[in-house]
Amino acid sequence: MKSRYLRIALPLLAVALTNPATAADYVSTVTSTNPLAYFQLNGNDQPSTNGAYTTSYANVGTSAAGTGAPIAANPANAAASFDGFGSDSIVTTSVTGSISARGSINAWVNLAQLPAVAGRIFYIAGESQFGNDFDFQIESDNQLRFFTGSGENTAAAFDPSLIGQWVMVTASYDATLGSGSFRRVYINGALAGSYSGLVSDEIKTAPFTVGYSPVFGNREFAGLIDEVAVWDRGLSDAEVSAIYASRGQPAVASVPEPATWAAMVCGFGMIGASARRRAKTAGVVLG
Repeated sequence: MKSRYLRIALPLLAVALTNPATAADYVSTVTSTNPLAYFQLNGNDQPSTNGAYTTSYANVGTSAAGTGAPIAANPANAAASFDGFGSDSIVTTSVTGSISARGSINAWVNLAQLPAVAGRIFYIAGESQFGNDFDFQIESDNQLRFFTGSGENTAAAFDPSLIGQWVMVTASYDATLGSGSFRRVYINGALAGSYSGLVSDEIKTAPFTVGYSPVFGNREFAGLIDEVAVWDRGLSDAEVSAIYASRGQPAVASVPEPATWAAMVCGFGMIGASARRRAKTAGVVLG
């Protein structure tokens, strides 16, 4: 009898340990939102997760394994490293002219110093153009700003205490909603700045770059940038929050579903009951 219950319980235990129903890991969460491109920035010329786009590094290094953005399931994660000292450090991608009336950018940044100390703008990512912006940057007043259209922007203060730490920053806009159009900036998954009203919807035609604006001068990043994703639509508050929340989720978690736990408890209970009956018959007292 005992062996029969073991045949029931042990497979349940194996299922619980290998196929738990928990949140997906960070990479899976980002890709599930169908970004136009998602660059993990683990090295030059590596393709986006969907294989559709590539990167080209110029005066940009790759940080040591394990020093990238803190996303679980990849302890060896690396990042793009920008010195920010006038060397035109830039990651150019093959994404070009794909943003029209709406779009979003998500990235992890780790600043070596504040822009106010450096005396320049730290460019994060975007399709930079005169009078037709899609620029995400931290300005010399330490304000995280997202520009769309003809100089329109939305800002949020970048906390100086975050220097030397990994921070997830997100920008999103949708100009297709008429008077309900929006432009939003998020820090670590939380809404930090917003604008609701008419937003320009010019079609962007420039290359999508990371760490440096090839159009506007004095806009070089100093520090690390990682896990850059771009969408041709506006992200919702819930999507941004879910992406940030997934940063600490392993690819395979260890907590089974309640139903699986119940079946396991029942199975092991049967085993225990059977063992007690057998022991009692044999004159042995258990527990």
